[in-house]
Amino acid sequence: MNSKVKGLIKAIVVYSLLIIVGTSAGYGIVLGYNKLNEPKIVLVGDYGEHFKNTDKKVVMYGTDWCPVCKRTRDFFAKEGIEYKSLIQKKTALHFRCIVN
Repeated sequence: MNSKVKGLIKAIVVYSLLIIVGTSAGYGIVLGYNKLNEPKIVLVGDYGEHFKNTDKKVVMYGTDWCPVCKRTRDFFAKEGIEYKSLIQKKTALHFRCIVN
C-alpha cells in the first residue's frame, strides 16, 4: 500500500472515532441534564393505616432471618431510634424466590 492510501485509512479511522466519542459525550450530557431536571416523586396520602397500632414514627417491615434487617435493627439501637418492627413470615415461596 502506498502512503496516500495509508493516510486515507488513518484519517477515516480517526474521524470515525471522533464522531463516536463526540456523539457519546453529547448523549451523556443530555441524559445527565434530564436526570437533574426530572421532577421528584413525592407520595402524598393517608398512611395512618401503617401507624394505627403504634406511636413510633418509624415502621420497619423485615424478617428475623435477613442480615440487612439485622444491621438496620442494630443501627436503630445504636442511634436510639424507636421503631415498630413488623416481622414478615418466611414461606416456601419466599425461599424459592430468593434461592432461584
